[in-house]
Amino acid sequence: MLRTAIKTAALALASAAQAPAAVIGTFTFDQPTGTVLSNVPIDINVTLTLDASSDAITTDGDGNVTSGLSEADIIAAGADPTQVARTFLSASFECSGTFTAVCNQGPPYDFDFDLSQFFFAQNFDLQPGQSFSFRFGTFTPTGGNAPAGTYSFNASALFGIQEDDGDVFYSHFADTCVGQDPACAFTRTVQAAAPGVPEPASWALMLAGFGLVGCGIRGRQRAIVLA
Repeated sequence: MLRTAIKTAALALASAAQAPAAVIGTFTFDQPTGTVLSNVPIDINVTLTLDASSDAITTDGDGNVTSGLSEADIIAAGADPTQVARTFLSASFECSGTFTAVCNQGPPYDFDFDLSQFFFAQNFDLQPGQSFSFRFGTFTPTGGNAPAGTYSFNASALFGIQEDDGDVFYSHFADTCVGQDPACAFTRTVQAAAPGVPEPASWALMLAGFGLVGCGIRGRQRAIVLA
């Protein structure tokens, strides 16, 4: 499964061994389906919910995982615990969707994470049974307009582990759609927007504006997008 990732800042992993952890949860789209016009950006809102039997997840303000990620998780992800330099909590955009052409880049849409909303960019404390909702990111029509059609994509919640030599591994603990089942994907039916026709007064203002502007110019291994 091809993914791409933008990682957030993180601090060094504490040297003390952590107790075995089992983070179990769900990662769901708040509004998985809908209809939009082809010239309108699309926000993606998600909710992370920990099971009642899950361990808690905590991070500091720099994204460093302080609880919830164990040595067993690190080994399962394929990393060497003795070589880990830092860990972080993140989410990934799965590049197999149809909103974009190459991972998070269009056409028909370009995707950007909303890093200000991500839980791992804050002092974060999520206890068993609790939920946290945030804006995952936004799809913006490439060039201002996208072709009509139906588009979909999936996402994951995960831990990131970086070794001293720069190799990065990921430990997934919640996916919006296991196996990319289309029944649970984020989908939007895009309808063509009617072309706008400016009124005469607007045309005059546009031409005047262009004239002013003219005068002014004269004088390892895995492709992942993490937030």
